[in-house]
Amino acid sequence: MINTVADFLYQLQQEQEKVAEAQGITHRVTIGEMYERIAGNLLEKAIFTGYNINVISRSFIKDKDGKRSKELDLMIIEGEGEPIPLTDRFDVKFEQVIAVIQIKKTLNLQQLEDGYMNLYSVYEIAPEGVQQYQADMFNDAYRSICRQSTAVNGKIRKTFENSTAEGLYEILKWEAILPARILFAFNGFQTEKGLRDSFYNFLAKQRSTPQELIPGFGPLNFPNLIVNDEFILIKNNGLPFVAPLDGADWDFYTSARGNPYLALLEIVWTRLTYRYGLSSDIFGEDLQLAGVTRYLTANTVWVAGQRGWNYHYTHLRQATLGNADNTHMDWSPVLLNFNQFHIINYLCAHTVLKLNKIRQVLGFPSDSEVNIDELIRSLLATGLVYISGQKHLRLLTDKCQTMIMPDGNYYAADNKTGRMTRWSLKFVP
Repeated sequence: MINTVADFLYQLQQEQEKVAEAQGITHRVTIGEMYERIAGNLLEKAIFTGYNINVISRSFIKDKDGKRSKELDLMIIEGEGEPIPLTDRFDVKFEQVIAVIQIKKTLNLQQLEDGYMNLYSVYEIAPEGVQQYQADMFNDAYRSICRQSTAVNGKIRKTFENSTAEGLYEILKWEAILPARILFAFNGFQTEKGLRDSFYNFLAKQRSTPQELIPGFGPLNFPNLIVNDEFILIKNNGLPFVAPLDGADWDFYTSARGNPYLALLEIVWTRLTYRYGLSSDIFGEDLQLAGVTRYLTANTVWVAGQRGWNYHYTHLRQATLGNADNTHMDWSPVLLNFNQFHIINYLCAHTVLKLNKIRQVLGFPSDSEVNIDELIRSLLATGLVYISGQKHLRLLTDKCQTMIMPDGNYYAADNKTGRMTRWSLKFVP
């Protein structure tokens, strides 16, 4: 379903762009309004009826103290906004907002900066407090990226593998509270490299030093998605795109090319599924993963007694990017060996396993040469389990299931959306 809708929106965009260009208008404000109208029309076709969800333009988020965000081109909100007297604009409460989209006809370095700072103003008025669906989003995002639970023995986690994981604990909580923030341009940079380089150059000008701290440029403040026609930058914050921590490094921003509406719908619909409990069936079979290219890797560093985020830019030539395989890859569950399968099966049935009982569960004598530490490391690498309190092995998943396939191989995955079941049916004669 999601691929069909994305293709429809992309084709409709191209048709409406032709209509706009045919008018021969050169007045910048009018041109801007035309493209905002195109984007608004497309978004209205991308959201679901029956949930009182609306798209409003050129309006503001207003907090309880009366402070407003900057004017935002488009917002997807729940309910209605409060009309601002003598204007066609609205004020909306923060908790109403599902997504915020800044629209640009043509993206360049200046438009990147303007769009970024407009979206940053949403963060500046964000309230404290987490609703249950936001807590669920945070839990799932943290587990998928850090391979750890957000709680330890029912209490808020206070110990972390490293400072990056600790920083992510706070970032991902706020990612769940904030609406999705998207910068959408119809055209601009002619290559994927052009978009990558320009955004990095913008960031480089905002580099903090111990003498001058420049707020607003941590990973949290980056847009969830930047679109430049077919070239896109994606934030892997777990909602829904994921890049697991590699030690203390997080590949939090990646680039890709293709139909931008597929990524946009993934982001917006993911939030709708959590907020309204929608079925995962809206995503279709969900048996393919988008191909992306590494762009920005982040980790935390200490400089002059202060902690901040350090970014590493993966420089790639356009020829390399042009040859990169951004096609979709087939999803599959985790392939296990027998010992891993046996332990995962045990956890599915018993929830928790003491580390010093693993040999006993596997039926190995104490003098067996099986390396239990190596087995534990391999289990952690699956992303299905974590160590709780340094003594127990627990599942990271909500509905882990195991399978033995006809070829004799062992598999496991979280099947809460039915994806593993759909995958297995491909092999049924």
